[in-house]
Amino acid sequence: MHKLGILILVAVMASLVLGATGCCCCPPCGDLGGLLGTTTLATSPGDFADIPPYPGSQRLKEVAVPVIIKTIFEQSSGGGSFDVKGYDTGDAPDKVAAFYTQVMPENGWSGSMSSGASSGASATSQMGFFEKGENIGAMIFADKDTQTGKTMIIIMRFESKQ
Repeated sequence: MHKLGILILVAVMASLVLGATGCCCCPPCGDLGGLLGTTTLATSPGDFADIPPYPGSQRLKEVAVPVIIKTIFEQSSGGGSFDVKGYDTGDAPDKVAAFYTQVMPENGWSGSMSSGASSGASATSQMGFFEKGENIGAMIFADKDTQTGKTMIIIMRFESKQ
């Protein structure tokens, strides 16, 4: 549990830095390339059994995530599993966050969503970290892509062997 707590702290700190740039993890965004770098990850087929997809969202074949967050999650799995899913929706990030705030506890997760960068009256990004037991964690990003107007949803899930 202590290792998972450290992961939460590092991931939240990284996300705060990313939120300060006004962009979290949307595929067309190149703003972070010089700051922390991004990497494109193929999403695996299907959905997570314990994390439902956002209603009405469309699956993405690949997503761009900051290298630091990908590295943290891969290392935290300690040889266990690490997987990523991506979706997009026309709904605002705060509506996506409200959905996951409700359904994650219903699926055995503890944790919460929080807003990142904002533009006007609503947040343009939301990020949440959730735990399930001592060795399972998930991070959910909902970030408004200013070019397409869609909200990109990225869900990273890991299960540590340790």
